[in-house]
Amino acid sequence: MNGLELVKGGKEFCDWFGSTPSFHDAEVLSLHLDRARPTRLTIHTWRMTNKVEDGLFVLEQHVVVTFCLDAVSDCDLSGFNHQNVIDGVEIEEVPNGLKLSLRDCFGLYGSLVARSIRIEFEPGNPNGR
Repeated sequence: MNGLELVKGGKEFCDWFGSTPSFHDAEVLSLHLDRARPTRLTIHTWRMTNKVEDGLFVLEQHVVVTFCLDAVSDCDLSGFNHQNVIDGVEIEEVPNGLKLSLRDCFGLYGSLVARSIRIEFEPGNPNGR
């Protein structure tokens, strides 16, 4: 696992997804830093199948995942732009909470440390496709 088992709602999300998503080639839709309320990081991800249509792999199980980070104490982020594709998400325990890392691909990457993290998710494609 990539640390989702450390996050409140992580098991339920993985059960719904049918496995532990890697977030490979997922896209960061938004990041809202807030010093008084939970910081919200919203990512669109899916499961890639081995089926091909029109020269492209068929994607299924689209979902919009929001990581809600309570009491962010460290933020090291770079590269935000018009499209923020990540190579993956990793969550690990650190002395003052949990560290969520976005692996670099194109656009936003880096890490956030928070006292705790929970997951909210909404099945579907944010682009309406």
